[in-house]
Amino acid sequence: MKRFKLIRELPTFHVGDEFILDSDGCLYLAETCHPNSHWKSKVMAYHKNTLEKFPNILEDWFVEIEPTKIERVREMLEELKNEIDKYLEEEW
Repeated sequence: MKRFKLIRELPTFHVGDEFILDSDGCLYLAETCHPNSHWKSKVMAYHKNTLEKFPNILEDWFVEIEPTKIERVREMLEELKNEIDKYLEEEW
């Protein structure tokens, strides 16, 4: 997962808001992606199809943020969990 920070104001989002490009290829508001978030569901900023059709969106409107150590560890654990789940589905 890549993280981005908005650098230009949008009608729905504000400069400085952080976003996550999820494994499904969609861009979500980061604060809605945390498991303990008070949000009921993730808030999508851009769908994968939109980002593919207009690839300059990420370059013109956002700046990529380097992940923190805890985010890298979470990412690695999530990948490991997915591999284990996949293995269990195939073997069982």
